[in-house]
Amino acid sequence: LKPKKKKKKKRKRKKKKKVTIDEATAHKLQSQLKAACMGTDPHTYFKRYDKDRGGTLDYDEFRKMIRIGLKITPKILSDKDIEALIKAIDDDGGGELDLDELADFVERGTASFLDNEAGDHDGPKWGEKVESEALKTAMARTREKRNKALF
Repeated sequence: LKPKKKKKKKRKRKKKKKVTIDEATAHKLQSQLKAACMGTDPHTYFKRYDKDRGGTLDYDEFRKMIRIGLKITPKILSDKDIEALIKAIDDDGGGELDLDELADFVERGTASFLDNEAGDHDGPKWGEKVESEALKTAMARTREKRNKALF
């Protein structure tokens, strides 16, 4: 008689659940971040909270920015929501938010959750001046009128 070998049970790996954050909460935070970035670009604003100068914000740095910089209380946005937001914004899954990922969220909001790479979209980037052909034509006419009035 041979002793029976025990069969190893295969463990089922749990699939990572897609992190969801309330759309209204994300939109409100995006609006507050846009307001905080007024007069500067998002990278400059976020660098203030990047204490280790690594080009990323970890959970503590991001939380400090939200609580102190944006003055958002835990009643409005819980720590659990902050963790969910980090997971939603973090495109590379590193657990830290790259300044480009944050800038992308400020620019596009929850649409940045759907893309794999920050900045992977059509349209102008943050702070980029956009002028249509109609606007350029109108500006040229205005300059001509102003020049005629001066001479």
